[in-house]
Amino acid sequence: MLLVVRTGPSLADTTVNLRAPLVVNVATRRASQVVLDDPALPLAAPLVA
Repeated sequence: MLLVVRTGPSLADTTVNLRAPLVVNVATRRASQVVLDDPALPLAAPLVA
C-alpha cells in the first residue's frame, strides 16, 4: 500500500491522502487507487505532526 503525497513549500505543509491509498499487487505489478468510504479519513492529512 502506498499513499499519495502532496509536497508543500515546507515539510510542515506537506500532506498525504489517507482516504484513497494505492494498493499494489507485487506479483502482477499492478496497482489501483481505492477510495475508502470513511469520512473520518482526511484527504489532506499533515505528514508531520
